[in-house]
Amino acid sequence: MSDTFLPDGGARRTFESLWWRTWRYLDLDIQTADDPLQLESLSAHFTAYPFEERATFQSGDADLDKIWKISWHTARLDAHETYMDTPYYEQLQYVGDTRIQALISYTMAGDDRLGLQAIKAFDQSRSPDGLTRSRYPSSLPQTIPPFSLLWVGMLHDYWLYRPTPSRCVRRSPAAGRCWTGLHVTSSPMACSALSPGGALSIGSQRVRFLLTMPRRILRDDAPIPGCAGRCGQPGAGLGRPAAGHAL
Repeated sequence: MSDTFLPDGGARRTFESLWWRTWRYLDLDIQTADDPLQLESLSAHFTAYPFEERATFQSGDADLDKIWKISWHTARLDAHETYMDTPYYEQLQYVGDTRIQALISYTMAGDDRLGLQAIKAFDQSRSPDGLTRSRYPSSLPQTIPPFSLLWVGMLHDYWLYRPTPSRCVRRSPAAGRCWTGLHVTSSPMACSALSPGGALSIGSQRVRFLLTMPRRILRDDAPIPGCAGRCGQPGAGLGRPAAGHAL
């Protein structure tokens, strides 16, 4: 990505991009005409979601310690008013990336604000067939059917890691509608997850795993079964940690 600025010859001008960029190296390509250009200063300002690093990691391997630091920096670069799949290119909140990012926020920062934002946003993105958009907010709609199941997984993650699981109760009916929005063929050779917005056909074992995952989450003893009772009961369902597990 690049920005182009055309100085008018005046003094003490300030130029900046219209939107923030992420980069490791900055290359300046300056071309002048009859008059010289005087560059008085160059500065960059860091912006990211104000997560507080509360978790720690120590090992006897210096390289692993560096990876921890780099990973945390990356997690912050991908978090602003929403999560983002990448701060460089698309800058969009995709369900597949967001589930992992929310888990990082829960465990490393003890912060669920962006996670709750994402859970609500994807719920609001659902089409009439019950499926979520693959990314949201976005001006261009896109549906990747298995991503709806990852959103159901996000509800379970929140129930498992956060101290106020009752917040996910209101999303329980939507989780059930995601499941009914998926139509699976009975062919032994392949399964297709279909929706009006697109189709996915891949090997049967892979799809069967993806499509059985929400059934495990939505079964009777699971935290998001479609009835509000169990979601608010500490210790119910798929092995929820005891009270005090939250950071």
